[in-house]
Amino acid sequence: RERQERQRDLELQMEVMQQQWFSRICMVYFLKMTSERYQDRKALIAKLNLEYASATVLHGFFRRSLVRKRRNMIYRNAMKLRLALVTYARTTLPLVKAMAAPSIKSFIQTQCCAKESLDIVSALSRFRVNVIRLQRAYLRLKLSRYAFVSMMMATWETCLEQAYELYFADREAAAKAAAKAQAEQMALLDGMVGEKEPKRSKSIAAKEKDNAPKRPRKGVTSGPEGKNKEPDENMERMPPYMAQKVLYDHVVDMQKSFPKRVKAWEEEMRHKAAAAEIEIFCGTDEGGAGSDMKKFRMSRPRKIYIDEAEIMNLVRIHMDIWHKGGYVYVKENRLRILRLGFKAFAGERRLQKRQQKPPGSGGKDPRGGSRGKGGKDAGHGGRKAQKRVEQPSVETCAAREQAEKQESVACVEDSAVTEESPKSTTFLTTEGS
Repeated sequence: RERQERQRDLELQMEVMQQQWFSRICMVYFLKMTSERYQDRKALIAKLNLEYASATVLHGFFRRSLVRKRRNMIYRNAMKLRLALVTYARTTLPLVKAMAAPSIKSFIQTQCCAKESLDIVSALSRFRVNVIRLQRAYLRLKLSRYAFVSMMMATWETCLEQAYELYFADREAAAKAAAKAQAEQMALLDGMVGEKEPKRSKSIAAKEKDNAPKRPRKGVTSGPEGKNKEPDENMERMPPYMAQKVLYDHVVDMQKSFPKRVKAWEEEMRHKAAAAEIEIFCGTDEGGAGSDMKKFRMSRPRKIYIDEAEIMNLVRIHMDIWHKGGYVYVKENRLRILRLGFKAFAGERRLQKRQQKPPGSGGKDPRGGSRGKGGKDAGHGGRKAQKRVEQPSVETCAAREQAEKQESVACVEDSAVTEESPKSTTFLTTEGS
Protein backbone atom coordinates (compact mmCIF):
# COMPACT_ATOMS: atom_id res chain seq x y z
CA ARG A 1 0.00 0.00 0.00
CA GLU A 2 2.79 2.46 0.77
CA ARG A 3 4.36 1.59 -2.54
CA GLN A 4 1.11 2.33 -4.38
CA GLU A 5 0.68 5.65 -2.65
CA ARG A 6 4.24 6.63 -3.50
CA GLN A 7 3.60 5.60 -7.12
CA ARG A 8 0.47 7.75 -7.24
CA ASP A 9 2.31 10.75 -5.82
CA LEU A 10 4.97 10.33 -8.47
CA GLU A 11 2.33 10.20 -11.21
CA LEU A 12 0.70 13.36 -9.87
CA GLN A 13 4.05 15.13 -9.78
CA MET A 14 4.72 14.03 -13.37
CA GLU A 15 1.38 15.44 -14.52
CA VAL A 16 2.05 18.77 -12.79
CA MET A 17 5.51 18.94 -14.38
CA GLN A 18 4.09 18.14 -17.80
CA GLN A 19 1.53 20.94 -17.48
CA GLN A 20 4.22 23.40 -16.46
CA TRP A 21 6.40 22.28 -19.39
CA PHE A 22 3.47 22.70 -21.84
CA SER A 23 2.67 26.24 -20.56
CA ARG A 24 6.35 27.25 -20.82
CA ILE A 25 6.62 25.81 -24.33
CA CYS A 26 3.50 27.79 -25.41
CA MET A 27 4.92 30.96 -23.90
CA VAL A 28 8.21 30.51 -25.74
CA TYR A 29 6.41 29.80 -29.02
CA PHE A 30 4.24 32.96 -28.63
CA LEU A 31 7.28 35.11 -27.87
CA LYS A 32 9.15 33.69 -30.84
CA MET A 33 6.25 34.31 -33.26
CA THR A 34 5.70 37.85 -31.91
CA SER A 35 9.35 38.67 -32.33
CA GLU A 36 9.39 37.37 -35.90
CA ARG A 37 6.29 39.43 -36.81
CA TYR A 38 7.76 42.56 -35.20
CA GLN A 39 10.99 42.15 -37.14
CA ASP A 40 9.09 41.65 -40.40
CA ARG A 41 6.95 44.79 -39.81
CA LYS A 42 10.02 46.81 -38.84
CA ALA A 43 11.78 45.76 -42.04
CA LEU A 44 8.67 46.68 -44.06
CA ILE A 45 8.50 50.14 -42.50
CA ALA A 46 12.19 50.72 -43.15
CA LYS A 47 11.70 49.68 -46.77
CA LEU A 48 8.72 52.06 -47.16
CA ASN A 49 10.74 54.91 -45.63
CA LEU A 50 13.50 54.28 -48.14
CA GLU A 51 10.97 54.26 -50.98
CA TYR A 52 9.41 57.51 -49.72
CA ALA A 53 12.82 59.14 -49.52
CA SER A 54 13.68 58.03 -53.04
CA ALA A 55 10.29 59.28 -54.30
CA THR A 56 10.99 62.67 -52.69
CA VAL A 57 14.34 62.85 -54.41
CA LEU A 58 12.77 61.91 -57.74
CA HIS A 59 9.99 64.48 -57.25
CA GLY A 60 12.52 67.22 -56.60
CA PHE A 61 14.50 66.18 -59.66
CA PHE A 62 11.44 66.13 -61.91
CA ARG A 63 10.26 69.49 -60.56
CA ARG A 64 13.63 71.14 -61.17
CA SER A 65 13.83 69.69 -64.65
CA LEU A 66 10.27 70.86 -65.45
CA VAL A 67 10.96 74.38 -64.10
CA ARG A 68 14.15 74.52 -66.15
CA LYS A 69 12.27 73.40 -69.23
CA ARG A 70 9.50 75.96 -68.74
CA ARG A 71 12.01 78.73 -68.10
CA ASN A 72 13.82 77.87 -71.29
CA MET A 73 10.52 77.90 -73.18
CA ILE A 74 9.63 81.33 -71.73
CA TYR A 75 13.05 82.74 -72.65
CA ARG A 76 12.75 81.24 -76.11
CA ASN A 77 9.30 82.76 -76.65
CA ALA A 78 10.48 86.14 -75.28
CA MET A 79 13.39 86.15 -77.70
CA LYS A 80 11.03 85.25 -80.56
CA LEU A 81 8.65 88.07 -79.55
CA ARG A 82 11.52 90.55 -79.32
CA LEU A 83 12.79 89.52 -82.73
CA ALA A 84 9.29 89.80 -84.22
CA LEU A 85 8.71 93.25 -82.70
CA VAL A 86 12.08 94.53 -83.88
CA THR A 87 11.36 93.24 -87.38
CA TYR A 88 7.88 94.80 -87.36
CA ALA A 89 9.20 98.13 -86.05
CA ARG A 90 11.99 98.26 -88.62
CA THR A 91 9.51 97.43 -91.36
CA THR A 92 6.74 99.85 -90.36
CA LEU A 93 8.90 102.74 -89.09
CA PRO A 94 9.48 104.26 -92.56
CA LEU A 95 5.78 103.92 -93.32
CA VAL A 96 4.79 105.68 -90.09
CA LYS A 97 7.33 108.44 -90.74
CA ALA A 98 6.02 108.93 -94.25
CA MET A 99 2.40 109.09 -93.03
CA ALA A 100 3.23 111.48 -90.16
CA ALA A 101 5.39 113.81 -92.23
CA PRO A 102 2.52 115.97 -93.64
CA SER A 103 0.88 116.33 -90.21
CA ILE A 104 4.18 117.31 -88.56
CA LYS A 105 4.96 119.73 -91.36
CA SER A 106 1.58 121.47 -91.12
CA PHE A 107 1.83 121.54 -87.29
CA ILE A 108 5.29 123.16 -87.40
CA GLN A 109 4.21 125.66 -90.06
CA THR A 110 1.19 126.59 -87.96
CA GLN A 111 3.03 126.97 -84.64
CA CYS A 112 6.31 128.53 -85.87
CA CYS A 113 6.71 131.93 -87.43
CA ALA A 114 8.05 132.50 -90.94
CA LYS A 115 11.46 133.77 -89.83
CA GLU A 116 12.07 131.05 -87.24
CA SER A 117 13.84 127.79 -87.81
CA LEU A 118 11.65 124.72 -87.88
CA ASP A 119 11.98 123.00 -84.50
CA ILE A 120 9.55 120.48 -83.07
CA VAL A 121 10.45 121.36 -79.45
CA SER A 122 9.68 125.06 -79.89
CA ALA A 123 6.51 124.17 -81.80
CA LEU A 124 5.29 121.92 -78.97
CA SER A 125 6.07 124.53 -76.30
CA ARG A 126 4.20 127.19 -78.28
CA PHE A 127 1.30 124.80 -78.79
CA ARG A 128 1.17 124.20 -75.02
CA VAL A 129 1.06 127.96 -74.41
CA ASN A 130 -1.81 128.30 -76.89
CA VAL A 131 -3.71 125.46 -75.21
CA ILE A 132 -3.34 127.09 -71.78
CA ARG A 133 -4.48 130.42 -73.24
CA LEU A 134 -7.50 128.71 -74.79
CA GLN A 135 -8.37 127.04 -71.49
CA ARG A 136 -8.21 130.35 -69.64
CA ALA A 137 -10.36 132.01 -72.29
CA TYR A 138 -12.93 129.21 -71.90
CA LEU A 139 -12.94 129.70 -68.12
CA ARG A 140 -13.59 133.42 -68.59
CA LEU A 141 -16.38 132.63 -71.05
CA LYS A 142 -17.90 130.15 -68.61
CA LEU A 143 -17.75 132.71 -65.79
CA SER A 144 -19.50 135.31 -67.97
CA ARG A 145 -22.18 132.78 -68.89
CA TYR A 146 -22.87 132.04 -65.22
CA ALA A 147 -23.11 135.80 -64.64
CA PHE A 148 -25.81 136.02 -67.35
CA VAL A 149 -27.56 133.04 -65.72
CA SER A 150 -27.60 134.83 -62.36
CA MET A 151 -29.19 137.86 -64.09
CA MET A 152 -31.94 135.66 -65.55
CA MET A 153 -32.72 133.84 -62.29
CA ALA A 154 -35.23 136.50 -61.11
CA THR A 155 -37.23 136.21 -64.34
CA TRP A 156 -36.99 132.42 -64.13
CA GLU A 157 -38.43 132.34 -60.59
CA THR A 158 -41.34 134.60 -61.60
CA CYS A 159 -42.09 132.46 -64.64
CA LEU A 160 -41.76 129.30 -62.54
CA GLU A 161 -44.41 130.50 -60.08
CA GLN A 162 -46.76 131.40 -62.93
CA ALA A 163 -46.09 128.05 -64.64
CA TYR A 164 -46.88 126.13 -61.46
CA GLU A 165 -50.11 128.09 -61.02
CA LEU A 166 -51.10 127.13 -64.58
CA TYR A 167 -49.95 123.57 -63.95
CA PHE A 168 -52.10 123.22 -60.83
CA ALA A 169 -55.05 124.87 -62.59
CA ASP A 170 -54.73 122.42 -65.49
CA ARG A 171 -54.59 119.50 -63.07
CA GLU A 172 -57.63 120.77 -61.22
CA ALA A 173 -59.54 121.25 -64.48
CA ALA A 174 -58.52 117.76 -65.62
CA ALA A 175 -59.65 116.29 -62.28
CA LYS A 176 -63.00 118.10 -62.55
CA ALA A 177 -63.46 116.88 -66.12
CA ALA A 178 -62.61 113.32 -65.10
CA ALA A 179 -65.02 113.49 -62.14
CA LYS A 180 -67.74 114.90 -64.37
CA ALA A 181 -67.20 112.18 -66.99
CA GLN A 182 -67.25 109.52 -64.29
CA ALA A 183 -70.47 110.97 -62.83
CA GLU A 184 -72.09 110.98 -66.28
CA GLN A 185 -70.99 107.40 -66.87
CA MET A 186 -72.33 106.31 -63.48
CA ALA A 187 -75.63 108.12 -64.17
CA LEU A 188 -75.88 106.37 -67.53
CA LEU A 189 -75.22 103.00 -65.89
CA ASP A 190 -77.79 103.74 -63.18
CA GLY A 191 -80.34 104.61 -65.86
CA MET A 192 -79.65 101.36 -67.72
CA VAL A 193 -80.02 99.36 -64.50
CA GLY A 194 -83.20 101.25 -63.58
CA GLU A 195 -84.76 100.32 -66.91
CA LYS A 196 -84.11 96.63 -66.36
CA GLU A 197 -85.12 96.38 -62.67
CA PRO A 198 -88.18 98.04 -61.10
CA LYS A 199 -87.46 100.64 -58.49
CA ARG A 200 -88.00 99.54 -54.92
CA SER A 201 -89.40 101.85 -52.32
CA LYS A 202 -86.93 102.75 -49.59
CA SER A 203 -87.73 103.13 -45.98
CA ILE A 204 -87.53 106.47 -44.21
CA ALA A 205 -84.36 105.44 -42.30
CA ALA A 206 -82.64 104.38 -45.54
CA LYS A 207 -83.52 107.70 -47.20
CA GLU A 208 -82.18 109.64 -44.24
CA LYS A 209 -79.00 107.58 -44.34
CA ASP A 210 -78.51 108.34 -48.04
CA ASN A 211 -79.19 112.06 -47.60
CA ALA A 212 -76.88 112.40 -44.57
CA PRO A 213 -73.52 114.11 -45.33
CA LYS A 214 -70.70 111.64 -45.60
CA ARG A 215 -67.80 112.05 -43.22
CA PRO A 216 -64.57 112.70 -45.12
CA ARG A 217 -61.54 110.52 -44.50
CA LYS A 218 -58.74 111.73 -42.29
CA GLY A 219 -56.25 113.87 -44.18
CA VAL A 220 -58.40 114.13 -47.35
CA THR A 221 -60.85 116.94 -48.09
CA SER A 222 -63.97 116.43 -50.15
CA GLY A 223 -64.34 117.70 -53.68
CA PRO A 224 -61.93 117.82 -56.65
CA GLU A 225 -60.01 120.67 -55.05
CA GLY A 226 -59.29 118.57 -51.97
CA LYS A 227 -58.19 115.57 -54.02
CA ASN A 228 -55.38 117.49 -55.66
CA LYS A 229 -54.48 119.77 -52.77
CA GLU A 230 -52.15 117.48 -50.86
CA PRO A 231 -50.20 116.07 -53.84
CA ASP A 232 -49.67 119.65 -55.06
CA GLU A 233 -48.27 120.72 -51.70
CA ASN A 234 -46.00 117.69 -51.37
CA MET A 235 -44.88 117.71 -54.97
CA GLU A 236 -41.13 118.05 -55.50
CA ARG A 237 -40.74 121.21 -57.51
CA MET A 238 -37.97 121.97 -59.94
CA PRO A 239 -34.86 122.85 -57.87
CA PRO A 240 -32.60 125.87 -58.50
CA TYR A 241 -29.72 123.78 -59.88
CA MET A 242 -32.00 122.66 -62.72
CA ALA A 243 -32.72 126.33 -63.43
CA GLN A 244 -28.97 127.02 -63.64
CA LYS A 245 -28.51 124.08 -66.02
CA VAL A 246 -31.40 125.09 -68.33
CA LEU A 247 -30.47 128.79 -68.35
CA TYR A 248 -26.81 127.98 -69.01
CA ASP A 249 -27.82 125.93 -72.07
CA HIS A 250 -30.11 128.80 -73.13
CA VAL A 251 -27.24 131.30 -72.89
CA VAL A 252 -24.99 128.99 -74.92
CA ASP A 253 -27.69 128.68 -77.62
CA MET A 254 -28.07 132.48 -77.74
CA GLN A 255 -24.31 132.96 -78.14
CA LYS A 256 -24.11 130.33 -80.89
CA SER A 257 -27.14 131.64 -82.79
CA PHE A 258 -26.01 135.29 -82.61
CA PRO A 259 -24.32 135.36 -86.08
CA LYS A 260 -27.39 133.82 -87.72
CA ARG A 261 -29.72 136.32 -86.04
CA VAL A 262 -27.51 139.24 -87.09
CA LYS A 263 -27.37 137.93 -90.67
CA ALA A 264 -31.16 137.59 -90.82
CA TRP A 265 -31.54 141.11 -89.38
CA GLU A 266 -29.17 142.53 -92.01
CA GLU A 267 -31.11 140.81 -94.81
CA GLU A 268 -34.38 142.21 -93.47
CA MET A 269 -32.75 145.62 -93.06
CA ARG A 270 -31.60 145.54 -96.67
CA HIS A 271 -35.09 144.68 -97.94
CA LYS A 272 -36.69 147.39 -95.83
CA ALA A 273 -34.15 150.00 -97.03
CA ALA A 274 -34.84 149.07 -100.67
CA ALA A 275 -38.59 149.31 -100.09
CA ALA A 276 -38.19 152.72 -98.37
CA GLU A 277 -36.11 154.08 -101.27
CA ILE A 278 -38.74 152.94 -103.76
CA GLU A 279 -41.50 154.64 -101.74
CA ILE A 280 -39.46 157.88 -101.50
CA PHE A 281 -38.70 157.80 -105.23
CA CYS A 282 -42.33 157.20 -106.15
CA GLY A 283 -43.52 159.86 -103.69
CA THR A 284 -45.85 157.52 -101.84
CA ASP A 285 -43.98 157.85 -98.54
CA GLU A 286 -45.75 159.99 -95.97
CA GLY A 287 -43.13 159.73 -93.26
CA GLY A 288 -44.02 156.24 -92.10
CA ALA A 289 -41.20 154.41 -93.87
CA GLY A 290 -38.47 156.50 -92.26
CA SER A 291 -39.82 155.96 -88.76
CA ASP A 292 -40.21 152.22 -89.41
CA MET A 293 -36.63 152.06 -90.66
CA LYS A 294 -35.39 153.88 -87.58
CA LYS A 295 -37.28 151.52 -85.25
CA PHE A 296 -36.03 148.47 -87.12
CA ARG A 297 -32.47 149.82 -87.08
CA MET A 298 -32.71 150.21 -83.31
CA SER A 299 -33.94 146.64 -82.93
CA ARG A 300 -30.62 145.05 -83.86
CA PRO A 301 -30.37 141.63 -82.18
CA ARG A 302 -28.18 141.33 -79.12
CA LYS A 303 -25.96 138.46 -78.14
CA ILE A 304 -27.62 138.00 -74.74
CA TYR A 305 -31.12 139.24 -73.96
CA ILE A 306 -33.94 138.47 -71.53
CA ASP A 307 -37.25 137.57 -73.14
CA GLU A 308 -39.93 136.59 -70.64
CA ALA A 309 -41.95 134.67 -73.27
CA GLU A 310 -38.95 132.50 -74.20
CA ILE A 311 -38.08 131.85 -70.56
CA MET A 312 -41.72 130.97 -69.85
CA ASN A 313 -41.67 128.50 -72.73
CA LEU A 314 -38.44 126.97 -71.37
CA VAL A 315 -39.97 126.70 -67.91
CA ARG A 316 -43.07 124.90 -69.21
CA ILE A 317 -41.06 122.46 -71.32
CA HIS A 318 -38.46 121.52 -68.71
CA MET A 319 -41.01 121.48 -65.87
CA ASP A 320 -42.97 118.85 -67.79
CA ILE A 321 -39.79 116.84 -68.36
CA TRP A 322 -38.85 117.14 -64.65
CA HIS A 323 -42.21 115.84 -63.41
CA LYS A 324 -42.15 112.97 -65.92
CA GLY A 325 -38.78 111.80 -64.57
CA GLY A 326 -36.61 112.93 -67.46
CA TYR A 327 -33.98 114.50 -65.18
CA VAL A 328 -33.61 111.68 -62.69
CA TYR A 329 -29.97 111.19 -63.69
CA VAL A 330 -29.18 114.86 -62.87
CA LYS A 331 -30.78 114.56 -59.44
CA GLU A 332 -29.04 111.27 -58.60
CA ASN A 333 -25.67 112.60 -59.77
CA ARG A 334 -26.06 115.66 -57.53
CA LEU A 335 -27.00 113.48 -54.56
CA ARG A 336 -24.02 111.23 -55.25
CA ILE A 337 -21.64 114.21 -55.23
CA LEU A 338 -23.11 115.80 -52.09
CA ARG A 339 -23.62 112.58 -50.09
CA LEU A 340 -20.11 112.64 -48.63
CA GLY A 341 -20.50 116.27 -47.56
CA PHE A 342 -23.88 115.54 -45.97
CA LYS A 343 -22.38 112.67 -43.96
CA ALA A 344 -19.48 114.82 -42.78
CA PHE A 345 -21.82 117.68 -41.83
CA ALA A 346 -24.14 115.36 -39.90
CA GLY A 347 -21.22 113.98 -37.87
CA GLU A 348 -20.71 110.69 -36.07
CA ARG A 349 -22.70 111.75 -33.00
CA ARG A 350 -25.92 112.19 -34.93
CA LEU A 351 -25.50 108.85 -36.66
CA GLN A 352 -24.89 107.17 -33.29
CA LYS A 353 -28.08 108.74 -31.91
CA ARG A 354 -30.05 107.30 -34.79
CA GLN A 355 -28.49 103.87 -34.35
CA GLN A 356 -29.17 103.83 -30.58
CA LYS A 357 -32.94 104.22 -31.04
CA PRO A 358 -34.74 100.96 -30.10
CA PRO A 359 -36.58 99.22 -32.94
CA GLY A 360 -39.97 99.31 -31.14
CA SER A 361 -39.82 102.92 -29.95
CA GLY A 362 -42.80 103.88 -32.09
CA GLY A 363 -40.80 106.09 -34.44
CA LYS A 364 -42.50 107.11 -37.59
CA ASP A 365 -41.49 105.63 -40.89
CA PRO A 366 -40.66 108.07 -43.76
CA ARG A 367 -43.66 106.65 -45.66
CA GLY A 368 -46.03 107.64 -42.83
CA GLY A 369 -46.51 104.34 -40.91
CA SER A 370 -44.99 103.13 -37.65
CA ARG A 371 -41.64 101.33 -37.49
CA GLY A 372 -42.14 99.25 -34.38
CA LYS A 373 -44.23 96.13 -33.94
CA GLY A 374 -46.66 97.97 -31.67
CA GLY A 375 -47.58 100.56 -34.28
CA LYS A 376 -51.09 101.73 -34.78
CA ASP A 377 -51.57 100.14 -38.16
CA ALA A 378 -49.75 96.87 -37.42
CA GLY A 379 -51.70 93.73 -38.19
CA HIS A 380 -54.51 95.40 -40.17
CA GLY A 381 -53.17 94.67 -43.62
CA GLY A 382 -51.02 96.71 -46.00
CA ARG A 383 -53.90 98.26 -47.93
CA LYS A 384 -55.79 99.42 -44.83
CA ALA A 385 -52.58 100.84 -43.34
CA GLN A 386 -51.89 102.75 -46.54
CA LYS A 387 -55.38 104.26 -46.44
CA ARG A 388 -54.87 105.51 -42.90
CA VAL A 389 -51.51 107.19 -43.65
CA GLU A 390 -51.68 110.97 -43.50
CA GLN A 391 -49.78 113.12 -45.97
CA PRO A 392 -47.51 115.59 -44.09
CA SER A 393 -48.60 119.19 -44.30
CA VAL A 394 -46.47 122.24 -45.04
CA GLU A 395 -46.22 123.14 -41.33
CA THR A 396 -45.01 119.60 -40.49
CA CYS A 397 -42.33 119.76 -43.20
CA ALA A 398 -41.20 123.18 -41.93
CA ALA A 399 -41.00 121.87 -38.36
CA ARG A 400 -38.94 118.90 -39.50
CA GLU A 401 -36.55 121.14 -41.42
CA GLN A 402 -36.15 123.39 -38.35
CA ALA A 403 -35.40 120.37 -36.13
CA GLU A 404 -32.82 119.08 -38.62
CA LYS A 405 -31.14 122.51 -38.72
CA GLN A 406 -30.93 122.57 -34.91
CA GLU A 407 -29.41 119.08 -34.87
CA SER A 408 -26.86 120.07 -37.54
CA VAL A 409 -25.90 123.20 -35.51
CA ALA A 410 -25.43 121.04 -32.39
CA CYS A 411 -23.24 118.62 -34.36
CA VAL A 412 -21.11 121.51 -35.65
CA GLU A 413 -20.67 122.81 -32.07
CA ASP A 414 -19.63 119.33 -30.89
CA SER A 415 -17.10 119.11 -33.71
CA ALA A 416 -15.74 122.57 -32.79
CA VAL A 417 -15.27 121.41 -29.17
CA THR A 418 -13.32 118.34 -30.27
CA GLU A 419 -11.26 120.25 -32.85
CA GLU A 420 -8.11 120.15 -30.67
CA SER A 421 -7.88 116.35 -30.87
CA PRO A 422 -5.71 114.86 -33.68
CA LYS A 423 -8.69 112.98 -35.13
CA SER A 424 -10.91 116.05 -35.49
CA THR A 425 -12.72 116.59 -38.78
CA THR A 426 -12.76 119.87 -40.67
CA PHE A 427 -16.16 120.66 -42.18
CA LEU A 428 -16.24 122.64 -45.40
CA THR A 429 -19.66 124.05 -46.19
CA THR A 430 -20.60 126.02 -49.26
CA GLU A 431 -23.43 128.49 -49.58
CA GLY A 432 -26.56 126.90 -50.97
CA SER A 433 -25.45 123.28 -50.39
